[in-house]
Amino acid sequence: MTMKTKSVLLQEPVLTKSVLPQEPVLTKIVQLDELQKSTDDTTPTLHEDNSTLIKNLRTIEIYKFTDALDIFLLIIGTIGSFASGACFPLILYVYQQVTDALVNYGKLQYIQQMNFQNRSQLSCENGGFSIPDNTTSPIQAIQNVVKWYVLLGFLSILFYTIGFTAYMVSAERQIRRIRFRLFRNILYQDMSYFDILGGKGKLTNMLTDDLLKIKDGMGDKMADFLSLLARMIGCMVFSLVKGWKLTLVILAVAPLVITAFNLTIKFTVKYTKKQIHAYGKANNIVQEVLIAIRTVTAFNGQKKEYERYANSLSDVPIIGIKKGIVQGLCQIFSNIATGIVFTAALWYGQYLIKTECQTYSAGKLVVIFIACLNTTWCLNQIVPSLEKFADATASGSWIFETIARQSKIDASRVDEGEKRASFNGEIKLENVRFTYPARPKQPILQNINLTIPSGKTVALVGHSGCG
Repeated sequence: MTMKTKSVLLQEPVLTKSVLPQEPVLTKIVQLDELQKSTDDTTPTLHEDNSTLIKNLRTIEIYKFTDALDIFLLIIGTIGSFASGACFPLILYVYQQVTDALVNYGKLQYIQQMNFQNRSQLSCENGGFSIPDNTTSPIQAIQNVVKWYVLLGFLSILFYTIGFTAYMVSAERQIRRIRFRLFRNILYQDMSYFDILGGKGKLTNMLTDDLLKIKDGMGDKMADFLSLLARMIGCMVFSLVKGWKLTLVILAVAPLVITAFNLTIKFTVKYTKKQIHAYGKANNIVQEVLIAIRTVTAFNGQKKEYERYANSLSDVPIIGIKKGIVQGLCQIFSNIATGIVFTAALWYGQYLIKTECQTYSAGKLVVIFIACLNTTWCLNQIVPSLEKFADATASGSWIFETIARQSKIDASRVDEGEKRASFNGEIKLENVRFTYPARPKQPILQNINLTIPSGKTVALVGHSGCG
């Protein structure tokens, strides 16, 4: 029996469907414009540049794929991170005891050497200094507190290790879970999703760069942030309790140091990016030349390629000089700002020791100064962590939106739907209209009518490029 073949020539690009008589299939008659309309409910809204509008996440929402063990690890990690940061103010308290012991021993030695008959002449009321009541040797004082130094140092390292490890293990577990769910949901998306997405580059970034950003935001960076936050708050409270007057004076000029640090980081990053961009262009030239080295050699183009490579690096020395000058100026400003802080702290500190020597001591002056500097230092270190959290939430918005997106045409639901015992396999298209979701104003199919009888082989033919 000879099988008849029907050929249809269409001027408009159309969808192609062939049916083999050996494998009859049931095809449901579907209006493609209705199919497009049914997927609009889950299709993200488009900007003019075809980018999607995605709801921004809060930092806490990147932990939405945790299980019971992850929650336990996060609790342990939070406690460990806070405890490691809280150890530093305790270390300062111990340091004050050593400093005061050294200063008091020096006072007693001075009194004995000068052989003062009337010690009241040295009292605070007479413009002197507080006279210690004991003669504890500084060696003995250090021996008394050295065990606390060792204990607090060990606990600080132990707590930080626990916090860091707990957050990293939890992050690895969550990222593995997110990666599998993301890839599975991508596989079952309808074609309109990939059309709107604008290429496979975004998907590749999701599965690589974006997941790494989320891992950074929920892993070690969170442990560092909590430890620095506890340390900053602890140092602030410690310095205010020990001497609020001196603390306020130091913190009043501390923003100069913060500004100097931020300017240094800002300009360093700016010129480093320019250098990386310039080196990237040069590397592209190198790759092109080495891949086509036979062609370059055949046409004697070595000199030309060398000049092209040199020209691509012509801006690098200028960028390096600018970077060095700016870094030097920022360092000068940083040194001046640090000097201002030191000057203000020491001048006002010695004034308080003279006027309020019963309240302020040399040990307090030193530890308050160290605590305030640590407060500003922690604040500078927290800012990069906040940037990592912002990157993680931005990347998580895309990823979690993709995981939550339900496709109207979901191949994973193979057991659902109507199942017929028999069918004739006829395919019929009536007034089919179709546009791609990313280009809704550009029609692809317009009022297409086509009937393919059961058991026939049909070829749809069009001009080159019609799709």
